[in-house]
Amino acid sequence: MDTVLQRYLAYSFKKSKQNDFLRAMENDTVLKMEPGYYNHEHYVWETAVWLQVAKMKLVYTKAGSYAIIPENKMDASDKIITNQLHTCKVQLTKNGYTFKETKQPSNFSIFYRSSPALYEQAMQQALPELYESFRIALKK
Repeated sequence: MDTVLQRYLAYSFKKSKQNDFLRAMENDTVLKMEPGYYNHEHYVWETAVWLQVAKMKLVYTKAGSYAIIPENKMDASDKIITNQLHTCKVQLTKNGYTFKETKQPSNFSIFYRSSPALYEQAMQQALPELYESFRIALKK
């Protein structure tokens, strides 16, 4: 992963008291993560949203691995791991809410995955590669 992003994550994960986070991203001696820190289990719930916004797909490739790639870079042999927004109706109840998929117009959507276990497995493999692909170009 780009060094600047590593520093920012160190700043965030360690809950640094340093006020100037931009300076922290430029100074390697200010914040460092211990080796293996990023290898611990973590959940990135919003990734599904960002895949939609960035027009990226979680796929199983012909090489036998999972990857997150732009829609326009997909190979014909790539198999998409389902991650879709489905329109739904939401109803408030005494205990919270219920939702039901609908074909009618609605202001509400819910994420659908045909196999949550497969989606989790695929994301666990694909996310580290995605993180490592991030590059930052800072102007000095």
